[in-house]
Amino acid sequence: MPAPWWGVPIIAGSFLVIGAVLGYVSNSLQDTKKAKREQLRRWDQNVLDHTSRVILLTIQFIQDSGDHRRAVEIKPGEPLSSPISETTLSKLLATYESLSSELVSMRLVTTAEVRAQVNEVRDNSFLLLMATNVEQMHEDSTRLTKSLDALESTVRKHFGIS
Repeated sequence: MPAPWWGVPIIAGSFLVIGAVLGYVSNSLQDTKKAKREQLRRWDQNVLDHTSRVILLTIQFIQDSGDHRRAVEIKPGEPLSSPISETTLSKLLATYESLSSELVSMRLVTTAEVRAQVNEVRDNSFLLLMATNVEQMHEDSTRLTKSLDALESTVRKHFGIS
């Protein structure tokens, strides 16, 4: 007995529908993976941008701190407040404010391990800001530099860079 006339169109139509469903599912999965990769790339770029700015601002903060400490050293016959010390203080505070803002932003876009290092940089930068003598300033500056190095190495580890 020969096959009915409608058998071949039904089989062909079935394969057409199955092919369309498989194509849709495949494209949907690819688009989802592509969107996830793009989102991860954007987050990674945020972490890189913030880390770069934190490193630059921390180095600038350490330099400004040293400049200010040298400017406020009291010499006999000079007034306690001079235009130079006021200028260095305002520069120091502006740099600290920028650094603090960048650290807060960085905390929002990083992993817990990197956040711990960000908090350490924040704490050590505050200690340097509050240093009352040259010895303490030197210790706090060294501590801040070490915590900055630890932050950089943690971010490198996060990206798989040695």
